[in-house]
Amino acid sequence: MTIRLLFILFSFFIPVKEKNTTVNTPPVNQKAVGGELILFVQNGDKITATEKQDIKDLAAELGVVFKLADTQNGVPEGITLTPTVVYQNHLGRSFFKGRYVNISRMKNFIRTAQRIPQKKTTQKKEDMLVWQSGKATIAIPLKITDLAGNVDSDFNQEDFKTSAKQAFAHHMGQFSIVPEVSLPSSSRLFYAALYPYRSDDGKFFVSAEIYSQFNCIDPIFVQFDKPFEAKAKKWEDAFTTAGETIEKEITRQMAESVIGDACQIVSEKVKSTTWEGLGFDLPAKPEGVETADFDPDLKVAKDWVYAAEDNQGTPFLQFNFLAPVDNYAGEVTDMNGSLSLSENLSLDAAIGNFEVKTASVTMGDEGLDDAIRSKMIQAVQFPTSTFLFSGASGTGKTLTFGESEQISVNGDFTMMGISIPIKVQAQLEPILDAEGNPKLQVEASFKLPLKEKFGVDGPDGPVPASETLDFYLNFLMRPA
Repeated sequence: MTIRLLFILFSFFIPVKEKNTTVNTPPVNQKAVGGELILFVQNGDKITATEKQDIKDLAAELGVVFKLADTQNGVPEGITLTPTVVYQNHLGRSFFKGRYVNISRMKNFIRTAQRIPQKKTTQKKEDMLVWQSGKATIAIPLKITDLAGNVDSDFNQEDFKTSAKQAFAHHMGQFSIVPEVSLPSSSRLFYAALYPYRSDDGKFFVSAEIYSQFNCIDPIFVQFDKPFEAKAKKWEDAFTTAGETIEKEITRQMAESVIGDACQIVSEKVKSTTWEGLGFDLPAKPEGVETADFDPDLKVAKDWVYAAEDNQGTPFLQFNFLAPVDNYAGEVTDMNGSLSLSENLSLDAAIGNFEVKTASVTMGDEGLDDAIRSKMIQAVQFPTSTFLFSGASGTGKTLTFGESEQISVNGDFTMMGISIPIKVQAQLEPILDAEGNPKLQVEASFKLPLKEKFGVDGPDGPVPASETLDFYLNFLMRPA
């Protein structure tokens, strides 16, 4: 393979459409689903008039009654932040746990909740960073990786992480470490990841990321180029500075985010009332509606396969180089795969096997595609690329319909006969489609070191951006 072939090909690249970040949805079912969609707001919410109208239009599309509720009239149990979207019908009441700008995901939520209402749950957590304000609970699940770099062989990583967490919370003004807490389902979570490193010259660095609870794929904050820094003997200072910065960033995101993470805390001064007191009684069962076919206690299937019929016309696997050369992009159009959950129907110890046909790689130009397939990825000699894994790191919770789960998966990726270990961030949510059929919505991302592992140069640009491919997947699976 010519080492500069990729750059030459990209010089004649015709851009394909931008990455599709909209969740796949089944074709619209014109049959009305009934029920009510309630949007709770208060003065000062970031949600725009257009975004409110989008939610109202979705309700109309699905035959759902839309209602707008202002917190000045009081709030029932579970309304601790605004905006909050609630769906209810004769079967029960469900809270939308997603970004209010994500209409596609809200559509899936309504279709699932109309048949399987949410159950009231709490999560018991230990040593959790919690901010209790007004009626709301905000929490930070914190991940600290092992110290990397210049580390002694007898270094105790667990003791280090315990001390690092204490240092992280040391100067926080709102969050504090709570030894044991039961987080209600209305809690808002911001996931923080810290990556400590000690250099040979004694300096200590901490890189950081923050993820919304609604998306574990794209971080809402990244501090890699200029990590938090401290001297080796005062390494805790790097974590303390990181804690102060991340707390400020979370409060900024809650106040200013335009992608759906903005929210306002409902004050304790707001009157607590009942749903019925606000006129939001559960609707009566519509005449002629049959519910016997839908078991509210329906369990998620253990075994799943890629649902090709539900992913037609959607770019389910896209790739691009990193910024600033991320305009070099393409997609894959032929994939299959399977996933088996653990015995308790959780993602821990799950097994996955996914395969793409290399001949289906496209960058939007027939001549370019032929050259890529024949000379660069050698699609004839290596007709498939695979990703296999036999374990995932999640919460251990049983998957339930309408509840998303974020996981980290370590597996083996094989391309051109070369296998490398990679780490995949994924988010999975069991849903019901427009016809009431169970599906598993999967979003995932991973990066490939193209030059380092496969000996292929990328386009002309800064390293590592020009040598790293970023993959994004968004597809549906069905029970096997």
